[in-house]
Amino acid sequence: MSFFDSNHLFTRTVLAALCVAGLGCSSAKTGQNRELASIEQKDLLQDLGQAEGHTIVPDSGDELERGKYAKAMAFALGQESVSLPWWQKGDAAPGSDDPRCAKFDPKTTDPSLFDYRTLANYRQKELTPDDGFGDYTLMVEFQLMVREKLRRILGKTDLYHFIRSSNRDDANRRLAYSCMKLDFPMPPATAQSAPYDLPRLEKAFRAAGISENDIQLALSQYGKIAIYGEKNPYRFHEFTEMLIQVIGEESTKQDQPLLPSSGSPLKWGPTFLKQHPTMFVGSAHVFSKLLVALASGSTSRVMATGKEDELEKWLINQPDRSVYPDMIFRQAYRLQGGDVYLSLLVVENVLSRYFMWLNRSLLVQTNKLAPIMNHLGESVDLYGSYYHLFGTILYGYVAGSLRSNVAAELERGNSLFTAEVSERQETFANVEGNRIGTQLKRRVKRGVLKNWTSDAKRLAPTYYLDHTEDFGPKIRKFWDEHKRDFVSRDQR
Repeated sequence: MSFFDSNHLFTRTVLAALCVAGLGCSSAKTGQNRELASIEQKDLLQDLGQAEGHTIVPDSGDELERGKYAKAMAFALGQESVSLPWWQKGDAAPGSDDPRCAKFDPKTTDPSLFDYRTLANYRQKELTPDDGFGDYTLMVEFQLMVREKLRRILGKTDLYHFIRSSNRDDANRRLAYSCMKLDFPMPPATAQSAPYDLPRLEKAFRAAGISENDIQLALSQYGKIAIYGEKNPYRFHEFTEMLIQVIGEESTKQDQPLLPSSGSPLKWGPTFLKQHPTMFVGSAHVFSKLLVALASGSTSRVMATGKEDELEKWLINQPDRSVYPDMIFRQAYRLQGGDVYLSLLVVENVLSRYFMWLNRSLLVQTNKLAPIMNHLGESVDLYGSYYHLFGTILYGYVAGSLRSNVAAELERGNSLFTAEVSERQETFANVEGNRIGTQLKRRVKRGVLKNWTSDAKRLAPTYYLDHTEDFGPKIRKFWDEHKRDFVSRDQR
């Protein structure tokens, strides 16, 4: 039995202790997380159905009920309109006459007056270095997330998750939006998943010795195929050189050159530290704001740069499966005027904004991303691979090698007993991302243009990504185990 075996009691105990300490506790996509995310969105659908006078029973065997559910789901996916709910009609929301809302101002209002489920809806709209309200909200979320993770590790019933429980509590949600004057977050746009690379999939199956009939059967239902590789897809040195190439090109272009600046990482603000000096004793001083925000998946809510909507709009307007890391980093660098820290942060915010969305693989922006992992098939977590990679690059850039490497290894240990599928590829993103971020910071501080010579070849995905893994044995094993799941049309 290995040290990191999921059933190893000592390992579970050690990682539980680390979780309490605030390390290794990411909101990774686990089976339980996905189940609760499903509950959240079913509750949202219930709200949508009630706006039309329906009572929706998603799992009902009744045909009429299934029809109601399908209609609400179509609305949630942006495919159909139903009667407008209160937040779109402009009706007064319940709680709008609450005395706490009369003079609400995140700069002066005491956040401790609000229930945590109300606080969960708070989100920044722009870059706010000193946001006492947001910092308090993040620390509350962090405490509850750690309690939830600890209870799960110890085999207890899953605790309310900060954000998800807020979305299931309509009264607190309405109170938050009437007080905070926020735009109600409608479900993000979705589309049918765009195929990654069917010719590559076909070539790999043929090279593995799969019969022609079976290949065509597999390709006709490629959405069922998910084969994760064992090889590290990220070339550390080359990936760093790619980022430097982007910065170098943007710094030396004749039309409006953008010279790089290392940036000023956001920290716990003085307002929060002054107003709540003993909140969760020591945590605010021991753990950086970035670490806590990344661990809870909340950078987009409480570490906004103000450029998220612009970058997301750019991403959505790109061709399907065309955007590689160099391209999205370049666009972010331009939007942030050469601030490397904010460039990495805005990418992470856009890529992680909907990380708990049940159908995140169908998001329009996910369709634009090109695959970066070593994998075959569609049923793989492309969305997760991007935000994990850029999140760890960001943390490595800010924290340096020692702290970022420790966090990456703890995340590795945590994922080994919480993940529902093989997390080896995610582990590569965590470890290599930290190394890339650390090296990038050194190069930026030393001077990117010092001894730099341009070479456009560094921007080729084949230069900084290694997709040469031989999937033959894995394909044959996959087909032996799952061929029965691929029923031909004639047999249906």
